[in-house]
Amino acid sequence: MNQNSMSRRNFLIALAEAGGASALYGAMVTMGLMATPTAYAGPPELPAGSGKGKKIVIIGAGLAGLVAAYELSKAGYHCTILEARGRCGGRSKTVRAGDKIHESDSVQICKFDSGKEMYCNLGPARFPTDHSALIGYCQELGVELQILNNHNPFAYLHDDSAFAGKPLQIREVSTNSRGFISELLAKAISKNVLDKELSKDDKEKMRMLLKAYGDLNDVFLYKGSDRSGYAKGGRVNLGIKKAPIDLSELLKSDFWHYKMNWGEILGQGPMMLQPVGGMDMIIKGFEKKVSHLVTKNAVVKKIINTTKGVTVVYHEKKEEKTIHGDFCINTIPIPVLKGIETDFSAEFNRAMHAVPYLNYLKIGFQAKRRFWEKDCHIYGGISWTNQDITQIWYPSSGFNSQKGIVVGAYIFDNAISEKIGKLTPTQRLALAKKQGQKIHPTYSDDVEHGVSCAWHKVPYSLGAMTIEAEHLIPILEKPQGHTYMAGADISYLGHWQEGAVLSSHHTIERIHQRVQKE
Repeated sequence: MNQNSMSRRNFLIALAEAGGASALYGAMVTMGLMATPTAYAGPPELPAGSGKGKKIVIIGAGLAGLVAAYELSKAGYHCTILEARGRCGGRSKTVRAGDKIHESDSVQICKFDSGKEMYCNLGPARFPTDHSALIGYCQELGVELQILNNHNPFAYLHDDSAFAGKPLQIREVSTNSRGFISELLAKAISKNVLDKELSKDDKEKMRMLLKAYGDLNDVFLYKGSDRSGYAKGGRVNLGIKKAPIDLSELLKSDFWHYKMNWGEILGQGPMMLQPVGGMDMIIKGFEKKVSHLVTKNAVVKKIINTTKGVTVVYHEKKEEKTIHGDFCINTIPIPVLKGIETDFSAEFNRAMHAVPYLNYLKIGFQAKRRFWEKDCHIYGGISWTNQDITQIWYPSSGFNSQKGIVVGAYIFDNAISEKIGKLTPTQRLALAKKQGQKIHPTYSDDVEHGVSCAWHKVPYSLGAMTIEAEHLIPILEKPQGHTYMAGADISYLGHWQEGAVLSSHHTIERIHQRVQKE
């Protein structure tokens, strides 16, 4: 194939990289190419009474630990959960008025007003509509769900180095990008620079797809689109389309890396889900079932396997205690596990110390007025910036109320998280206000009562999640004697609560199979 030609496969790859999933999806539909996802089979089905007489020590009352206790206790296993914190939930932390945020060198008290919508999810805040295991538990536990607007075309993209630092609506950036790309590809097809692997019929269909996708005119040129919104008019008077944005400025920005297509990235989506009233509603649902099995403020110090089971040594109110079990399910974060005495294999320890970890940082503000709705017509969604704060999240509920909670920063770059984490909580809030001002001119005046959470400084977490550790999971999930790992840290869905649930299911099944064989 010469440098001026393009096969069907390469054409689709290029289209996906430039236009995102919707462009690729449209092309694949046009060409008759599709894929079918597999279905979730449900939680482990353990016969009632099948675990009678067996004791399970579960370390950590996060989602994975609660799921394990819930399912195993239904089958008759005697479960005890040891939780180092004074609450359940682990990294699923929702704060409301009066709640505390503990870090290694500070304690913050949330000063939000009271109210159903006045909360901030400092940990997980959303999940996709195809996370069937988590959704199934929400239904089983009576946790009401609502839509979260994850990708709102009315929200903003901001880059200090482009467009004179002026924020642009996502719809304007996306529309113009796809218009420019569609025009270029339409010209390439018309000039026969694609090779013979695209048939004549394919070429014509692709030209029409590109015309619709990029809103090209009748001669396949991009001259602006009302999808970007109107420069003026469009309501009472005839709308006048905005002129196309400057292509060189667009390429200078970082918008096209992934931000304008955020809702199309695998695992994301324009529409996602959240529990009504806060993410910890899921945790509270499990607590109604298994809270009697949880020992809080129990800090594990040792995990030692024996010939017939496992012994766990922990401190509760400065008193050393010991508990024995037939099996142990360890769900605590890997950075915390590194500091616990164990008799695990050298292979496991090497893998554990090789796991990369992300240090997320979030900031939440109470807003005196819902300026994003009143001034910008933004109802839910995320604005992006190349400043340290990275994202501003707008609530997807409580519309048209007087006040609300915005996420004033969601930082998932380790270097930036660690830099901002070194600031005092007061300094973090001042920085977030200053940077948010570049997106919303009245921001500093409109927000108050902020809170922040640097997860790498939170005791018994020491970070947010694993990343790119898939090659280590087969080692980490190997049983260490009678001890098994579970949780998002050893899941192929490590960024999501679904990963914690599925990992817990996998561990439950393996322990149950072993019990039945012994």
